[in-house]
Amino acid sequence: MDEVHNLVNPSNEIAKDPKRLAMLDRLKHMLQTATNSVLVGFTATPLVEDNGQWTFRPLLDIIKGDSNLGVSDEGFVSYFMAGPTPAFPQINPRGVPEELPEELIHKFELKNWPISTVESKQTQSKPPKPKGNLAAYNNELDIERKAERCSVGMSALHAAKDRIIKVLQGDKGELLKMKFEKEDQQDEEEEQQDEEEEQQDKSVKRIEGFSTKLYEVCDNIRKFGKFKTLVLVHDRHGFKLLAKMLDIYFPSTTAAYAGIDDQQIQSWKDTKLKQLVGTKHNSKLVATKDGCACNLCRFNSKCNLRGEQIRIIVADSKFCSEGVSFFGVRHLHLVDVPLSVSSYLQRVGRAVRFNGHAGLPPEESNVCVHLYCATLPTETAGLSQDNKEKSRDEISLRELTEHVSAYHRALFELRDIAVDQGMWSDDGHCPTSSYPPSHPECDELLMKALAALEQQKEEPLHIRQSRHFADSNYRQTLEDIREEGVPTADDVWSAVQSFVEPYAGRESAKDYLDEMQAFVKSYQIDDDSTFNPESAKHLSMLLWTSLVKVHGTGVELCSLLNRCFREDQSGPALQAALRFRKALNLSVVKLARAQQHIHWPNGPDAHGLDWSTEKDATFRGGGLPREHLQFYSAGKKFRTQHYVATSFDREVAENFMHMRGGESKVLWKFNFVPKLCMHVAFLNRSASKDEKEFLLEPYTVLTVVEVCYKDYPEDVSVPVIEVNVAKDNQKHELDLPLAPWI
Repeated sequence: MDEVHNLVNPSNEIAKDPKRLAMLDRLKHMLQTATNSVLVGFTATPLVEDNGQWTFRPLLDIIKGDSNLGVSDEGFVSYFMAGPTPAFPQINPRGVPEELPEELIHKFELKNWPISTVESKQTQSKPPKPKGNLAAYNNELDIERKAERCSVGMSALHAAKDRIIKVLQGDKGELLKMKFEKEDQQDEEEEQQDEEEEQQDKSVKRIEGFSTKLYEVCDNIRKFGKFKTLVLVHDRHGFKLLAKMLDIYFPSTTAAYAGIDDQQIQSWKDTKLKQLVGTKHNSKLVATKDGCACNLCRFNSKCNLRGEQIRIIVADSKFCSEGVSFFGVRHLHLVDVPLSVSSYLQRVGRAVRFNGHAGLPPEESNVCVHLYCATLPTETAGLSQDNKEKSRDEISLRELTEHVSAYHRALFELRDIAVDQGMWSDDGHCPTSSYPPSHPECDELLMKALAALEQQKEEPLHIRQSRHFADSNYRQTLEDIREEGVPTADDVWSAVQSFVEPYAGRESAKDYLDEMQAFVKSYQIDDDSTFNPESAKHLSMLLWTSLVKVHGTGVELCSLLNRCFREDQSGPALQAALRFRKALNLSVVKLARAQQHIHWPNGPDAHGLDWSTEKDATFRGGGLPREHLQFYSAGKKFRTQHYVATSFDREVAENFMHMRGGESKVLWKFNFVPKLCMHVAFLNRSASKDEKEFLLEPYTVLTVVEVCYKDYPEDVSVPVIEVNVAKDNQKHELDLPLAPWI
């Protein structure tokens, strides 16, 4: 099976089709339960993101099958990620795609940035800012909204609109035919052409002002020479406009490929654009006498080895980032900063294909990759101390760099357990083909290992059996500690140490506790004089919201606590986690408090901490592996498995979605019965001043209202799952299904 990663991380095309998702789910079940079979899966992206950590476990467990989950991973993994020449072209700059070297990035400053216009528009559309702690955070959000327009430079405001091409072309339609940068002239010629240069400078400024990034791409293609070129740009970020710009500037050598059905293309009103894009690829016509006449086939034709017919092709990254090959590419321009590791790897891979440069000499078998990053102009300096002069491109680039590094560290862990680790030599020397001589001690160890493996196969698998709250270890352990008294601060510290140790180890747990105790003291002195470190309620809230990573795990305490609840393994760790929950629920569960809700999402007309995007509703953003999407059908009633943090502000949730959702983004909307929910509360004390949580209790009952899709400028459609929150969890069935992911 090729592209086997779709089993755990389906493409967007599959994820949006419920029928294909159902087929994929059946296939996954058949593979997991198959016996007397051999399954070989191929993929270049075997990892999935789980709570901020990259892991190969979900895919590997499917490959192993249920009957082998109890045995070791040895023998189930082969790792060969090399791209040897001449089968694959050399990639420049060196380090791509395992990292993002500085030479890869083309940074440029936006031109004619309309700060005052943007501010005035946002002032009119945004309700009055709330007073109190959220005011500073909302100010940061305003800055972020400005910066988001940098994702495509100035073209974010205009590029998708067909009418802008008329502005760029000028009255006579000749503006884009002028050179973007004049060649050096002889001294005696300069005086004669002053007037012409002045007029041309105005034309160039018009192009730069309306679409800085697209202008930069055009100018670089001119500078890099007449090489075969692939440009990947999202439809919402100027695909149509850039195709027309390049066609005017490089006539008869530019084509475009949209990857969409011919019917959609024919619905466009722009005749010239339809001619540029042509038809969709039809694989059934490839083997016929006439062949397929799409621009993709024309670009990849042997007659177009060096771009003799089509030198530049502009492709829509929305549909051409996976499963499409471009041959003989010498320069690859990534106009948009990819928002996930997978997108980055897949986009680079479009031009780095097996035998994709066949027919070219070794000195021409290379691809130079360019990634464009817009920066805010200098006059915006000082808008924010934390994000000073940082555009959306720069923020996305920083996040991508970190994620690519973490991804490849996890990938190397997979390499280390591969059966062929060490067989592929990195120094050019072939490994020996003969076996070492037998040794009695080695033979004895081998026999012991085989005996242990046979014994392991006979032992029952220790797989978590609980599928409902009714039979969960969580519920049973909760009953065991129910009679314990009201927790103290000492109980909180003891609980933290007890459930952290199994995950981080004793020494790391001790170091983490020492660090957090010092943090709590400084928090009381520097941040909140009313904070009481002897209050279990205050202390549990502060520790829950802390951004400090638990040593040795790479995640915060809140993530570790939720992991413990999801795993639901009976023992001291779960018992300690539930004692911590008991302290935290002094804030969360209404029955444990003498007062009503401190703050409630009262809608856009409210002020202070009660302000919310919608009345009686909160939001949550993140990722959702697409194989789980079909679980959330309209009318589905289920329980969560852990705490669920939500926000009053939809834009805060969307920000989290873009930061942490990877390529499987999802947005949740939670509807509440006004001020009557028994198991949710606003955490009014937080280690992160700008992050205010409306926190739902584990095993909360939710009912799906609907699943719809929303288009974002940076992405394809993102699913929005709307749910109703039960008023009282205790009044609902105990055997409801548990959410696979939320």
